[in-house]
Amino acid sequence: MPPKSKAKPTGLYKFHRGSRLPKLETRSQKAHRKKCQERTAAEVSNKSTTSFPVPASQPIPDPSPPSPGNYDDPNDQVDTMQDDNVWNDIPDELRPEDVESLKQIRSHHRALIEQQKLRNWNDLMESMFPAYLHLKKKTQNWTNSDFFKDLSKDLCKCQSHQMKSREVDLIDLIGQKRVKMPFCTCIPDPIHFLAHGYLPSTPLFPQTGFSLRLLNFYDLLWNICNANLTSFSEVLRRWNESMSVRLCIKETKKPRDLRRCLSGSVDAYRHLKRLEQDLIHTATSLTPQDVLAQRSCPACFGTSAPALDESQPKDTNQIFICLDGNFQHRHHEKASKNHLPLHTPHLFISPEEIKATDDEILTHEQAQKKTQKAKDRCSEQHKAADDRRNASTWKGCDDTGLFGCCCRHDSVIYFCNIYKSGEGRGLPMSIIKRLLGELNPTTQIGILYDIGCTLGKFFQSRKLLTEQLPRMKFATAVFHSYVHDWPCQIQFNPRYNKGWGLTDGEGLERLWSYLSPLVGPQRYATRNHRLGGINHRSVFHNYLGIEKLRMCGFSQ
Repeated sequence: MPPKSKAKPTGLYKFHRGSRLPKLETRSQKAHRKKCQERTAAEVSNKSTTSFPVPASQPIPDPSPPSPGNYDDPNDQVDTMQDDNVWNDIPDELRPEDVESLKQIRSHHRALIEQQKLRNWNDLMESMFPAYLHLKKKTQNWTNSDFFKDLSKDLCKCQSHQMKSREVDLIDLIGQKRVKMPFCTCIPDPIHFLAHGYLPSTPLFPQTGFSLRLLNFYDLLWNICNANLTSFSEVLRRWNESMSVRLCIKETKKPRDLRRCLSGSVDAYRHLKRLEQDLIHTATSLTPQDVLAQRSCPACFGTSAPALDESQPKDTNQIFICLDGNFQHRHHEKASKNHLPLHTPHLFISPEEIKATDDEILTHEQAQKKTQKAKDRCSEQHKAADDRRNASTWKGCDDTGLFGCCCRHDSVIYFCNIYKSGEGRGLPMSIIKRLLGELNPTTQIGILYDIGCTLGKFFQSRKLLTEQLPRMKFATAVFHSYVHDWPCQIQFNPRYNKGWGLTDGEGLERLWSYLSPLVGPQRYATRNHRLGGINHRSVFHNYLGIEKLRMCGFSQ
């Protein structure tokens, strides 16, 4: 409190902002007053021309806002504050239902844009993929010295006077530039980018392209070093600006943000790679098992060569697979708007197959009058045996985990995306059904699972896969088998039974460790980017496994 004194208080206690304001008209008040005067004068002149003269004796009111007044007088402060409210802009208040309607309209409009963009990419790939294969062969995967030359003459016969040029931004590992690129009407614009050694970021009227050399480098960097797209695009921009010009936003001096454009080019690059692999598998594989041999593991699914030495053991025509679930690879429901339908990569079992398997299990349980309640001690020790987790267990998540299958060489065979549920029995059964349908009828399958002892009993008690059960035998994973009862270990531990070799059943634990760098970034990506990223990293993981087999002397 200021000291009580009859003298006028000093400036020490005049701390209010109003005490420091000048007693003059502000700029905004002056501009507002002039505009109102001009508007009033125009209205008066219009009235006078329409035979409604304004009497000269009638004064024109001053429309200017009230002056700031004397802030030293408290009564004057109150009046000024009341008058200032007249000039405040009051925003329109929308009802809650109107706000929700606007959100739905914007979301629907954005969904239409994304869906049309996807259709444009799909239409473009029909003509772009053959050009990609031709140019990849001619430039040796864009590694020779001529890959930056204009090779559009191989794809288009238009003359120079028939082409129109426009400015585009081209980004490479060792520089970036803004040049005029010629385009014609006989082939799409993205193919012209491809003929110059660049891949565009949009299917229609592209203005930014990234070199195939850069995309090859980033693909390897992402698979090995887990390079984030946001940080990599910033490093790329600063690196190129140190050697070449800065690519600025039009009519400004601010540098361009290349993250979204780079993301579009990376998606297109991965799509072209998938089309290439699918073409190779279709052309060189006679059976679905041959596709598994090329995609996953040639040692497990490939055709064995005849033994030249009688002392060598004969091929038992048997494969071993490992099953396990992981609930770290979750996805937040609010992280993406899901404007596009969910695309299931080739390493994933489709949600429709999983739903059909769950319905089949429920039908057989009702027919056999079985319940899902776990009864034995082995089932009670593992959540996978009686997993009752659902959407409320992981609040805010739509995709709650992964369920995987790999061979004894740790190569990925299939994944199941777990959607708002736990590790139900429909997940391993859907993978086993798909695998049995793709393998030769004479192939035997050894299944290692944390609850392998109860999985076989589950199929028998509900009469599931009755025709295929003679081809299967079950065991528990080595590190999990010691939780089971001793009689169960004697019967299902692979170390205590013949025919399992050194297979430990923990290949998926090593795979989860390899995929662990994707846990954080994929939680906030779109659902399609999440599944696509896991699929792309797993394909590279299988490629590394095939390389190791070749180093060990194995040939396909």
